[in-house]
Amino acid sequence: MKKIVGMLVLVILVSTTSFAQKQHQKRTANKANFTAEQQAELMTKRLTLALDLTKAQASEVYDLALEKAQEQKEFRADRAKNRDLSDDERFKRKSERLDKQIAHKKEMKRILNDEQYEKWEKMRYKKRKNIQQKLKNKHF
Repeated sequence: MKKIVGMLVLVILVSTTSFAQKQHQKRTANKANFTAEQQAELMTKRLTLALDLTKAQASEVYDLALEKAQEQKEFRADRAKNRDLSDDERFKRKSERLDKQIAHKKEMKRILNDEQYEKWEKMRYKKRKNIQQKLKNKHF
């Protein structure tokens, strides 16, 4: 009886592990590796649809999105070598990132009208909440 229970536990453990690996491989295989220009164009089109942007606004949003996409590409490339930073260096990087976010928000406020800006803020809030929920569910 003990052997049967032991074998059953072993089979369940092995199948669970292989299933988790397949899920992870599926998630990483579906991620597209777009260029910064492609990311900026997609972001501009999404915002144009959601906020009904004018051509002038769309052009300015594209420029801003392109700049942000290029910064993200650089950040991801540097992420591996920046794992062993000191606390002061981490603080400096986080402070710089927050300064960039503040500048981005001010620039969007300048580009968009009040109604569009409010809607953009709500979209950002919902996206942040969705990401937090996914991370919470991922780690059980």
